[in-house]
Amino acid sequence: MSPSPAESAIGKLIAENLVSNGATLQMGIGSIPNAVLARLSSHRDLGVHTEMFSDGILPLVESGVITNAKKKENQGRIVTSFCSGTRRLYDFIDDNPLVRFLDVSYVNNSHIISKQPKMTAINACVEIDITGQVVSDSIGPKIYSGVGGQVDFLKGASLNPEGKPILALPSRTNKGIPRIVPTIKAGAGVVTGRALVHHVVTEHGIACLFGKSLQVGKEGGKEKGEWGEGIFARMLTEESSRFRTSCLGNSIFLIVALFKNCCLLYLYHGESLVQFFLHCSLSSGASPGPDLDRASRRQGRIGEGSLCPFPSNLMHQWCER
Repeated sequence: MSPSPAESAIGKLIAENLVSNGATLQMGIGSIPNAVLARLSSHRDLGVHTEMFSDGILPLVESGVITNAKKKENQGRIVTSFCSGTRRLYDFIDDNPLVRFLDVSYVNNSHIISKQPKMTAINACVEIDITGQVVSDSIGPKIYSGVGGQVDFLKGASLNPEGKPILALPSRTNKGIPRIVPTIKAGAGVVTGRALVHHVVTEHGIACLFGKSLQVGKEGGKEKGEWGEGIFARMLTEESSRFRTSCLGNSIFLIVALFKNCCLLYLYHGESLVQFFLHCSLSSGASPGPDLDRASRRQGRIGEGSLCPFPSNLMHQWCER
């Protein structure tokens, strides 16, 4: 299946910005890894250490782009555990000394992965929430795929001084549903925790989230573009019913970012979207805790933007998290 325009754009962004000459590649399954491979024809001395591969690497092997020359282990060889593709792929691997099929306990070992030169792990995913939690194997409660080696390779690449752990997804589904969401769908499982997330790529740009605060992550990253053109504003209005906390006429406040002493909110009023940044100071001696009854007795002070209609007890609870 040919990549969609969004997947092709993602492939171009990754190939031009995140894949270096001499890098060792891991590609997950699907259209996005193939879209990346299709854009690597001008690279040199790439290597492959991957759980699986498909037909996408064949033109790069035949043109001399993939040489595995820079690898310290299994130099000159493609290392994998399995493959899936066309007859042309199977003819290529048949009795081919350039390809080594090894046990997955070796191939997916994060320590082994981290030793590959410039390890670049490219993995697709289904959904990411605005804190960076990644869903890769399910759509809501429905299992769509397997966990596979995504976490192994992202961890291995992150341990490599020149490694690049990459997660990629179109910003919306074919039906126009956002895939970067306030919270993951009910029943969906987190495959990659936010602590392992580094580079997130959509067709609109690259967000480099590792080491950033949750505030920066939720703003989408600014280094090489946004997560998506206006995607958060549209997403928040579309999903306002899930984030409705208090109503004032036809105005609805939506939570966007929650921090220790402040709260970034959007006020959706009619067809206008207005941003507020509110500070909440708790009374001295107040200790964090989830007890709403105790929280409601504390006296908080809301600074600039005090039009906020949030119940004070809920505001206190959120600010303490």
